[in-house]
Amino acid sequence: MIHLVLVACLYNAPDSCVERTLSYLDVTSPTACVMRAQPELVNWEKSNPTYFVKRWHCDTDRTRRIPT
Repeated sequence: MIHLVLVACLYNAPDSCVERTLSYLDVTSPTACVMRAQPELVNWEKSNPTYFVKRWHCDTDRTRRIPT
């Protein structure tokens, strides 16, 4: 499984950021994730109008970091 991991920050408090993960069941490569990312990020921002996406990356189950 591929994950689109984004960091989004509040417009009125740019230092207040959260990490969100969108998972793709039908995407099998990081390249495909990158190709699909831009429309997904736009849709996420439309659904969360108080946030802007500061950065993002694609990740796989194999490389996904789990917080300790």
